[in-house]
Amino acid sequence: GMSCAGAATAGVMVAVDVVGVIVARLMYVDTFMVLCMVVALAAAVGAWNLKARMARTTTLAGPEDFGTKVEPLDGVEETGDSSNGADAGSAGDGAENAGGATVGGASGSSPSSGAEVARLWLCILTSGIFSGAAICTKWTAFFTPLFIAIVSALGTPPFLSAASAFSAPELFGFLAAVAATYFGGCAAFLLAVPNSGPGDAFFSREFLAAVRGSAHDGDPEVVPLGLFWRVVELNRAMWGFMRGVKGKHQWGSNWYQWAVNWRGLLFFRDEVFDFSEMGKSGNVLPTKKTATIYMIMNPFSTIATLFFVATFLLSAILYLRYRRYIRPDLKPAIISQLALEFSMLLGCALSALPTIAMFRTSPVDQALPVLTFAALLCGATVDALPGRLRGAVVAVVMAGAARSLAFWCPWVNSTAMAEREHAARRRMPRWDLQGRRGITVLFYVSCFFFLRWWRAHCVAQNIWRATRR
Repeated sequence: GMSCAGAATAGVMVAVDVVGVIVARLMYVDTFMVLCMVVALAAAVGAWNLKARMARTTTLAGPEDFGTKVEPLDGVEETGDSSNGADAGSAGDGAENAGGATVGGASGSSPSSGAEVARLWLCILTSGIFSGAAICTKWTAFFTPLFIAIVSALGTPPFLSAASAFSAPELFGFLAAVAATYFGGCAAFLLAVPNSGPGDAFFSREFLAAVRGSAHDGDPEVVPLGLFWRVVELNRAMWGFMRGVKGKHQWGSNWYQWAVNWRGLLFFRDEVFDFSEMGKSGNVLPTKKTATIYMIMNPFSTIATLFFVATFLLSAILYLRYRRYIRPDLKPAIISQLALEFSMLLGCALSALPTIAMFRTSPVDQALPVLTFAALLCGATVDALPGRLRGAVVAVVMAGAARSLAFWCPWVNSTAMAEREHAARRRMPRWDLQGRRGITVLFYVSCFFFLRWWRAHCVAQNIWRATRR
């Protein structure tokens, strides 16, 4: 889990994009997918924490807690008079009556109590249900259940240890919840949409025979498919459709351009005339204004994400370079922090894999799962900061994200604005052909100076080593 500061950072960065989508009254499906991913990951973290606590309790518990009789060692005689034995018996009776507190927990309760087991299964099933709902909504969320399953099965640090990995029934329960929710979502869709429509020729005759209004509806020569096989064919058809998508989307961008918010997605554009300014300041014509619903990632969150990712990569490089000079007692904490951030970065990369493999280019809405793991990476990086600096960074992120949302909100809620107001919001080249290139130039200049600094650093290290020899 994260501290309050890390959770606040990740939560705000996810929330600003979700709020922008809700304000635009569009893309509710993508928003639902992101919310399901967040709930699934939160429930999984709760289950991992419970498993770790139960594993520690089991490790510390004495043999008496498991009903095991402790025999004296060979060659060692039990000594003590009857009074001492009576005193020991009295002490044991008192401890039993008082609850029998022993090392590792009370002898009257097992190390894993029924309430803890119930909470563990609640978290496991909740995580599985919301993971299945996420991938049932869009396949781009596939890495969420995969990530949870790998960590749970292998006990992957820093989330779990090998001793606290899920048992076979627990892992099966999670996977069964994912599969049942996915199948149930597809079945509910087929039951809620029983009518056919144009463009259904890519389904089999047996599938169409079970759909009202199709060319094979009521055909006595065709046996309709059952619900289970219709779900199977629906998924096969979706896979074939996505593999057959060729060319570029009108508002698409390459996957590596998502990181810099290269291009948005235009849903709506309308031109209106404002007659309220006629006759004022010499205006003789109505003012032409444009209303748009243009979806982009929160620009401040984009910059913050790039900054935190660069901070992680630089920290990893410096650790690998200077690990021999770090105190041994600090290395486990540093490795655990870097492993946590690397797993979130891996989540970003693998969440983009379906689009990379199938579409090559896609609108920016396909990047929402990537943004979710990027926000978690930012929260994990903030957690590694010292106390006062951490609070300052969280305040800056929250204020900047809110200010950015308020400034660009007219683009997503269809507010009619004059051209000069639209021009003030165009900060990337592909947001408009005449847009300013300041951020793009700054990005490339920053990369250039970083590479120059790294080269000078390596040269200085070689000179220092030669001097020592």
